[in-house]
Amino acid sequence: MSYFNAASHGFPDQDVYAAMVDHLNGQAKPSGGGAQCDEVEKRLDARKAVASVLSADVDQLGFTSTTTTAWHAIISALDLAGKRVLVTEHEWGDFYRALSKRADVEIQVLPSLDFSNPDLSSWVPFIDEDVAAIFVPFVTSISGVRYPVEDIGLLPRPAGTKLIVDAAQALGQTDVNVTNLGCDAIVSTCRKWMRGPRQTALFWINDHWVENGRPIKAQALAPADQNSALIIGLGAAARCFLRHPKHQIEQTLRLQADGLRAWATANGIAVYGGQDSKSATVSLVLDQNRLTAVSDAFNRAEIVGKIVDIRVAEPLCHTPAGPSKVLRLSAHIYNTDSEIQRLTEVISSVL
Repeated sequence: MSYFNAASHGFPDQDVYAAMVDHLNGQAKPSGGGAQCDEVEKRLDARKAVASVLSADVDQLGFTSTTTTAWHAIISALDLAGKRVLVTEHEWGDFYRALSKRADVEIQVLPSLDFSNPDLSSWVPFIDEDVAAIFVPFVTSISGVRYPVEDIGLLPRPAGTKLIVDAAQALGQTDVNVTNLGCDAIVSTCRKWMRGPRQTALFWINDHWVENGRPIKAQALAPADQNSALIIGLGAAARCFLRHPKHQIEQTLRLQADGLRAWATANGIAVYGGQDSKSATVSLVLDQNRLTAVSDAFNRAEIVGKIVDIRVAEPLCHTPAGPSKVLRLSAHIYNTDSEIQRLTEVISSVL
């Protein structure tokens, strides 16, 4: 099988499974309090490894199961009633729908950016004392464009306005260094580009977040009962990531994706988002008949990609004149050149 769906779930390294199995085997042995002490130590080692990926302090991290549960944990700490929240057109659908259900919150969509030369001056008038939070994706989930998060973090904002960054499509494929972002919180799954186990996600909160006179701490928002095997597996995934020289993974993934985009353009296939993508995600615009034909061909060839419904995933991006669905391809470092070549051959065979 050739797997091109890291944007949904990246295949974990064998070290991840080995760490989890080793922990569970240890737990299965009658060893009194020794196993519990070993578990505490392994969990702390995992937290330290993940903190290193983010250049964060261990105490600033909380673990949970999905990006959505991490996002809801952050939302629970915000005083939103009677205030505005600012979102981008690329806001993840589940988050936007959750905010839309609240009658006490006004949602405003920030102006679109030209990602070839993003100018944030159009955002400044929206940010005032009435804004409780600004929600921004680090990397978008379909087009794969990268928001200038570092520059957004430098925009003047009131002390009570929190900048929340969704790093689900960034963590593991590009540098997510919390010391450079100027944000108040980050939420991210760890099962995608980070290649952690399913049901692992994190949120990071800076040390200065105070709500109604009360400091907000990440660990206080995390679930009390967590699966130690998953956290230990996530720690192994973080160590696997850290073994690579800085930016090596990002450079490899960009080369793969740029090659796919160039191939698509040369063959008359539109790339969703054009050439603005600075990530490993490549989404191809095909009509419904061609999407069905490619999907059938993938099944026969044992290739895994993903057809994404823009109306569900990023509803604010969808326009009647634009595509409703795209074929999203997301290779990772485990994909070979021969697999990518075969992928393009299978697509070409049915178009």
